[in-house]
Amino acid sequence: MAYSIGRYDIALMPITFDPNSLVDEASGMFFCRFFIENNKDDIFHTKKKVVCGLTRIGALMLPFKMGSDCTQFRGQFTVIYSDWDVLQQDGTKGIPKLNQALFQE
Repeated sequence: MAYSIGRYDIALMPITFDPNSLVDEASGMFFCRFFIENNKDDIFHTKKKVVCGLTRIGALMLPFKMGSDCTQFRGQFTVIYSDWDVLQQDGTKGIPKLNQALFQE
């Protein structure tokens, strides 16, 4: 995961996920638990232009929450990549699955 630490600098922090942990499906996408690594030695600082020059596919993490109760968030996210692939249930990336429930009354 990348986050800005200034106008020209960025920090990269490793995150892991468990594709078998708390899996839910919504809108044809799978959501599973993601974890922030707690080792501060793994955080890498560099220039934003270096990361942009090395990045081929970007990604957006979206949280999973059902209903209106904000206390029920369980650390579940899905990933949508810049080529429109999504996180699959086995942890790979691929095209979204058709969810018949979206088209039922």
